[in-house]
Amino acid sequence: MNKRKIIFIVLFSLILLICIITCIIAYNSTPTNNTALQAYNTVKSDLKYDVIYPFYKGRALVKKDGKFGYIDTKGKEVVPLIYDRSGYGYFDLIDMAKSDSKYIVRNNRKFVVEITDEKDKRLDLIDHNNWRWVEKDGKEGIIDADGYVVIPIEYDVVGGYITVWPNEYTDASGIIDVGFYDGLLKVLKNKKWGFIDIANNVVIPLEYDYVWDFNEGVALVEKDGKEGYIDTHGAIVTPFIYDSLSIFSGDGLLIAMLNEKWGVCDTDGNVVLPIEYDNVGYLTNGFAHVEKDGKHGYIDSHGQEAISLEYEDARDFSQGFAAVKRNGKWGFIDAKGNTVVPLEYDFSRDFNNEEITSIEVNGKWGFINTSGAMIIPPEYDSVGAFTEGLARVENNGVYGYINKAGDIIIPLEYDSYGFNICEGLIPICKDGKSGFADTAGNVVIPIEYTYYKDFKNNETIVGKNDKYGVIDKQGREILPIQYDWVSKCDGYDDGYIAVQSGGTWQILKKK
Repeated sequence: MNKRKIIFIVLFSLILLICIITCIIAYNSTPTNNTALQAYNTVKSDLKYDVIYPFYKGRALVKKDGKFGYIDTKGKEVVPLIYDRSGYGYFDLIDMAKSDSKYIVRNNRKFVVEITDEKDKRLDLIDHNNWRWVEKDGKEGIIDADGYVVIPIEYDVVGGYITVWPNEYTDASGIIDVGFYDGLLKVLKNKKWGFIDIANNVVIPLEYDYVWDFNEGVALVEKDGKEGYIDTHGAIVTPFIYDSLSIFSGDGLLIAMLNEKWGVCDTDGNVVLPIEYDNVGYLTNGFAHVEKDGKHGYIDSHGQEAISLEYEDARDFSQGFAAVKRNGKWGFIDAKGNTVVPLEYDFSRDFNNEEITSIEVNGKWGFINTSGAMIIPPEYDSVGAFTEGLARVENNGVYGYINKAGDIIIPLEYDSYGFNICEGLIPICKDGKSGFADTAGNVVIPIEYTYYKDFKNNETIVGKNDKYGVIDKQGREILPIQYDWVSKCDGYDDGYIAVQSGGTWQILKKK
């Protein structure tokens, strides 16, 4: 073998080796379903808390040794852990005047609260969308994002109910239905309710057995077993005559109950519809369902009977139609009381905005349209409503999805199902594992996860083998599935998440 041939073979071998190495590197750098994209940078590590809840507008609720506080996105403790419970409130209904104003303005209304000290001056500078409800030693109040006490922690209750974060860390902290409605916050002290303003002035005395939030200038209140309405100054709008009241229409009519009978009255308490019905429903599509002596019918927005009480059962109007029952069979009527779908079904659900509903015949379910035409025969053991052109169906304990033509898009072979089509993806489950299919029926994310949440902003938290991470809609790991927990609140966290591993937490920021 001559020298030239040897050189050629060596060079060729080197070139081939370089190509192979390049291909391997390119393959390994190409994202796959099992390759993390490393879409997050570490901001802070080794945070020793029992729980870090999702970030919300630059702050995260944290828990340690049974006490709660807040950290910022850099991991700095901005509110000390001194509270027994805490949560985020809905305070976005308040608008403040300029900082040099003499008065506090809420919802474009001027309240006579003169700014006389440093506390009141600060009120103009507070970000009300970033307040926090807190509880300490059995008393409740409100702080801002930096821990400044806005409403003193002296009330038995401020606002409404608590909705906790939807994960295993559900220990009565999270989102709470607390808010200043029409500039006033309901509070409880010494077993009596009333209302305060933003400066903690008692605007409506704490003298009621219960109060509801203000809405369009009036609030429902209860006293001595009777209910009435008051305005934002505490003046009585509707007298305390009835056992129960609720808004019926925007024309000043109220649903009223007295001695377990229902009717309609005006805001002065005058009877419009006699208080003699067994039930009066809320107004939907211009009508309200009523019941009397076992018969059902409808009244109009003026509180007058519009469709005679001749049915065995009935439901609220939806999309201009109401489901009614006679002689044990269900059908539909229109707003004039005309039968538009014959009363021949064992059961029916209400029409939704896709103008299709499900009906039951001899234990099987199918679908009809608003004309009563059978578009999918009753052949399924159970069905869901159509959403984005698809409906969940089940036979013999296995689930799939069909379209409006009755075509099977996702085969009936799955053990359970997700209720939501979210961002074009459908959760599917089999043998205790979950994945996702698209609306064309393609399995786009393998069925391999033991935990998942609905997609939001093109990504979701998933888990398997007791570890958690984040994937995108292509199934690629954008946060490796290696953490003991991922704490994430899409849409409010500005890209910050908290992850737990080995007993400590990290703060990560999306790239």
